[in-house]
Amino acid sequence: MDSQRILRQFKSEASEAYVKTEEFEELLEHTLKKASEERSEEKRRLYRSFLTDAVKDPSKTYDEELRFLRTIEQVQPDHLLILRALAHPPSKDPGVMGSPGQTLSKRLPQMEKSHISDLVSQLNDLRITNLTSMNTMMTGHGAENLQHSFTPYGQRLLQFLLQE
Repeated sequence: MDSQRILRQFKSEASEAYVKTEEFEELLEHTLKKASEERSEEKRRLYRSFLTDAVKDPSKTYDEELRFLRTIEQVQPDHLLILRALAHPPSKDPGVMGSPGQTLSKRLPQMEKSHISDLVSQLNDLRITNLTSMNTMMTGHGAENLQHSFTPYGQRLLQFLLQE
């Protein structure tokens, strides 16, 4: 991650003032350390997006940013697969009935249903998602449309995840 290149992209007065603070310096050091230790390329991209966002929008408090950084640290690559599957738009022919669990199983055929449920519970615990009814039967469209499963906090992570 080329932090100098990231910092040069933003030239607002607020951003320039923020990157000179001790808080940002600590956040930058902590983030770069975590990113350098990370094996997953996708998580390294999350760290990069996090830093970019911190520079572009310095309005968030240090504690908010630290909490978000800790959340990124706790997210595993399988969580990212779940998040992408939740964000996937409904299919054109969702069928008559279904459940969110069936939809996720269909979108992630390589994962056991119990593993999917466990990962969703972990994401709920992290306050990224709020999907509590995995096995509730509903209309096919309702079961396929899982984009509403993100908390406002989780939407920020999703925004980073979907940036390419």
